[in-house]
Amino acid sequence: MSKSKVYLENCHAYDVEAIQRIIVDALEYLDVRIPRETSVLLKPNVLSPHPPERHITTHPAVIEAMARLLLDNGNDIVIADSCGQPGGTENALEKSQIAALKTRLGNITVRPMEEYRSRAYSNPRNRFLREVHLPRILDDVECIINLPKLKSHMLVKLTAAVKNLFGCIPGGGKQQAHVMAPSAEEFAELLVELYEFIRPKILINMIDAVVGLDGFGPGTGGRPNPVGFIGLSADAVALDIACCGAIGLDPSLVHTIQLAVDRGLSSGQIETNKDLRPVRFRVPKPFPFRTFLFKHVSGLQRRKPMGITKKCKKCGVCAKVCPAKCIAMDGYPQWDYSECIYCYCCHETCPHAAIRLKISLFV
Repeated sequence: MSKSKVYLENCHAYDVEAIQRIIVDALEYLDVRIPRETSVLLKPNVLSPHPPERHITTHPAVIEAMARLLLDNGNDIVIADSCGQPGGTENALEKSQIAALKTRLGNITVRPMEEYRSRAYSNPRNRFLREVHLPRILDDVECIINLPKLKSHMLVKLTAAVKNLFGCIPGGGKQQAHVMAPSAEEFAELLVELYEFIRPKILINMIDAVVGLDGFGPGTGGRPNPVGFIGLSADAVALDIACCGAIGLDPSLVHTIQLAVDRGLSSGQIETNKDLRPVRFRVPKPFPFRTFLFKHVSGLQRRKPMGITKKCKKCGVCAKVCPAKCIAMDGYPQWDYSECIYCYCCHETCPHAAIRLKISLFV
């Protein structure tokens, strides 16, 4: 395979017109044409219900910049995602101010992924997703534009273009996926399998890294970090590699990258229009046990989720999203660590930043 092109440009403010100019220049460099008079799905990152200034979701200015260019070409636009909280996507779209784009721009649709009918996608060579049900909107549109947010991730270290497509699995299907693939390496493989299903429809991937989220991301435990760039590529894996370069992260530490290259979904070689000066960006340290040891060391953990009583509102979101059903609400949440799969769904979706991760060898 030849090198994949990635366009990178410094961007320090959520200025719609400035971002539009970046997109136009990027499309010319990448030799990608915006379609005319057709249907396009914009897939942002809408993890949970938070306002844009928390930098947990794709900023609406980034989505608006792309949407305006598509509208100028007479396209029908659908903005859709499925958040990490069951039944919470509509609220998340409202809180993130993405739903407001419908009023501001007019002829667009903003809708939760789980409201669309689904169909089965299958691949017998997959280890985890031999069959998965995904919304039919992925078939119905002419193309997909993937709009991730640059964030750290407790399980797979980095959530960028490939990881963002996990939101295409509607509702509780995401929790089931974590149960099927509990370790970091297994979950990364599942993400790559999902990416292969969706990849043929992706026209372009554009990452919001104007302000990223580092530390204990991708939710309320993360820390906003003004990384200061926008990146675009037709190759999601290549864009993830470029993001690693921009934050000084070794791409070999992001399992999805190497697994996708091994699967032939990218060459793993990139060509960029410019080099960005790397910024300091904290990502979680590697989990100490490899996949084949994971089930034998589930009682030996580096980071154990624990409630912060003074912040907890007893909302029960953590218990609802827990794939292993190991959290009971006895007033405050109580974990059964013998059943915990350490996916950190509770930590990333807690709306009040009321779950900390305690470094501990023994439960």
